[in-house]
Amino acid sequence: MSYVIEVKNLSVTIKSTKIVDDVSLSVKKGEVFGILGPNGAGKTTTIECIEGIRTNYTGDISVLGFNLLKNRTDLLKKIGIQLQEASYPDRLKVKEICKLYSSFYENPKDFHSLLESIGLHHRVNTHYSKLSGGEKQKLSIILALIPDPEILFLDELTAGLDPRSRREVWDIILKLKKEGITIMTTTHFLEEAEYLCDRICIMNQGKIVYTETMSNIQSLSSKQVVLSSKDEIPQEAFMAIPSVEKVSVEEDVYTIFCQPDIFLKEFNKISSLGKYVITNINVKQATLESIYFEKTGEKNE
Repeated sequence: MSYVIEVKNLSVTIKSTKIVDDVSLSVKKGEVFGILGPNGAGKTTTIECIEGIRTNYTGDISVLGFNLLKNRTDLLKKIGIQLQEASYPDRLKVKEICKLYSSFYENPKDFHSLLESIGLHHRVNTHYSKLSGGEKQKLSIILALIPDPEILFLDELTAGLDPRSRREVWDIILKLKKEGITIMTTTHFLEEAEYLCDRICIMNQGKIVYTETMSNIQSLSSKQVVLSSKDEIPQEAFMAIPSVEKVSVEEDVYTIFCQPDIFLKEFNKISSLGKYVITNINVKQATLESIYFEKTGEKNE
């Protein structure tokens, strides 16, 4: 299996506070990998370390086979970076910004063709201050593509955009994926992750608390039975039922990952559960949203 990004035991401590805590992850060539999590989870700090922007970390990072601490200059020729926050002088025109970025590389892509393919060529002579929010994000993608990267890093790409502009940017990312570019992105929009990502991880308080492919998450749909009991039921009692894949417990609520129809039939037959009083039972649809709120501890309001 070909991994183009490998991170092992990454930690970042700032002013005695651990911002990133023993993070390990890997990204396959050609996939879109998303890092989700609430504000302050460590998403941006993690991706900045992988990009080579940050060097105050412990752990090992390899990107396209390069050791970041030894080969950062070589790596920057092969990756494209869209920063969470970037601004330019108001009076600079789009073409002037593109020319400036092109001057940083020996063999830059033709920015006119990028402007055309991403739908911004009609704004080539427009001042930066006159661009809409969506147009500024499109420009940030174009600038990240100028080095003709093998990997594209996106940090909160669609934050602050209206729904129409957000969808336009998503379609651009999917087009880039079809061209074979590996994409790593951070986002707090769950719909964005579902639309774009092949695989996601969820971060909370500096740690990765969940990693899964989107196809597996979608296959979990309608595969949970949630029941409540005032009695403490050992997980082993549920795991003894053949259709049960996994059990999670939060206070007096038990979430059983299973085939609900099979489980409910078997559940009535298991005498070991007969001594426990079940106060409520229902079938629940597993979604990225429900997983996210479970893993981060945030409330779905």
